[in-house]
Amino acid sequence: MLLGGLILSFFFCLILILYSIKIYVASEAESQKLVIETTGKEFEKPETKELMDKISSANKNFLKLNSFYQEPLYLTDVLEKVSNTLSPGMYLNNFSYQKQTSEQEEKFEVVLSGFAPNTDVLFDFRKNLEKVFSTKVDVGDSWIKPADFRFVFSVKVNK
Repeated sequence: MLLGGLILSFFFCLILILYSIKIYVASEAESQKLVIETTGKEFEKPETKELMDKISSANKNFLKLNSFYQEPLYLTDVLEKVSNTLSPGMYLNNFSYQKQTSEQEEKFEVVLSGFAPNTDVLFDFRKNLEKVFSTKVDVGDSWIKPADFRFVFSVKVNK
């Protein structure tokens, strides 16, 4: 009888302890739910969304800057090749050099515009550019006049 009373009181205390643990866990879960709801409301405010957009934009700019500083540009090589292919009487008005990155490879687009005295010089310049850069040269629509050409060439160069 005494042993039965002890076992009964042990199980009663165990039930009370487990019930108090259940109440404690439920209250902690409820308080965490309230914290999540209040922080979620903070992110729904227009000021917070605007700040998140600014941060995202800044991160994109930092990534671009990082990739720019990680990869050296070999602009001097390209300038040297272009200047060596210029024929006498030709000159450049504009030189554009832009990096184009894809998942497979990295290319640079070089756009040249300038003046050439006649078609022979312009054809030689185009042919020399194709030899030097080992790629096809896109030509602008300035091949109509017989002399005093204003030309535009676009070359895609592999790194």
